[in-house]
Amino acid sequence: MSEPTGYHLKEVERILAEDDRTSELQIHLGVIAGRLVVRGRVASPERRDRVLQLIRQHCPDLPIDDELDTDEQTLTKSPATSEEIA
Repeated sequence: MSEPTGYHLKEVERILAEDDRTSELQIHLGVIAGRLVVRGRVASPERRDRVLQLIRQHCPDLPIDDELDTDEQTLTKSPATSEEIA
């Protein structure tokens, strides 16, 4: 099981921001002691599930530590469209 490069992790973060199923900008990935740590904020528990599903697709060999928080109490509505990062 090899660890993903920093470049690969940034690419996955970009995918999470641009994918219509997630549209999340505040997700940060890192590898600590051979585990993929997922930090940040998501709009809802459902969005968390989608984010983790996409991460598993792009980093299938690493166990994941989910440290995501949800904003469902503070957001009036979840993001509806993806963001493009230039």
